[in-house]
Amino acid sequence: MDMRWIPIGLSPWVWGCTQPMVQLSGTIYSSHEPSSPPQAGARVTVVDLEGGILDEAETDEGGRFSVLLPEGLEIIAEIRGEGLATATFPGISGIDPFAELEDRSLYAVSLEEVEAERARFLGCPGAEEPSALLFGEMRLHGLVDPETGENPTVNTGRIDVRSAAGGQWSACYLDADGAAYDPEAPWTGDSGRFAVFGIGAGLHDIDARYEFFEGYWVGEIYAAWVPPEDEVVAIPGWPVLVPFDP
Repeated sequence: MDMRWIPIGLSPWVWGCTQPMVQLSGTIYSSHEPSSPPQAGARVTVVDLEGGILDEAETDEGGRFSVLLPEGLEIIAEIRGEGLATATFPGISGIDPFAELEDRSLYAVSLEEVEAERARFLGCPGAEEPSALLFGEMRLHGLVDPETGENPTVNTGRIDVRSAAGGQWSACYLDADGAAYDPEAPWTGDSGRFAVFGIGAGLHDIDARYEFFEGYWVGEIYAAWVPPEDEVVAIPGWPVLVPFDP
């Protein structure tokens, strides 16, 4: 079971009172960094795409949790805790009766990390306001760098967020050094980094795309969820994957 940025359009199975259930288990880590330790005492709430709670649990000392969910449903995992922003992740519950999350696909986002992103993107519209933000880096799915073992970053990527109610937010990007916000930067650049601030509450589409060659764009649409009652919400994209199209 993988909670990493599942593209939307994978229709959930229509379920009723006899809907099969799956037990989803996994580990929450303290950040997206590969060496980060497990996050104990975090509250994991799984909701449907309308925000209805399906199940919730608290992580143990090893960061482990387990929830019971309807089979084959598009879901959002919300992670909360002391000193943490509310982090949200889209996914699908799957059909395996006893599903295990792919390792490090869910992680916490600290309030300090959120403030660091706001400082890095200072000057970007909404960066100074206590609102929901989407941030991370864009990478290519289908290619692996033989030296690093990672998916390559995308330097011509763009991100837009759209809501069903008509709201729209566009990403900001960093300078050539990947150090600070550059209002003239048209896309992700060599760092692959981006951030979107001021996103409203509710369900949104994330349009992640890149220019493969002049005038030809390739990308994916992802779901994003901002809980209406939370003051600081982070939608982390480490990474946001877009398909390699040769």
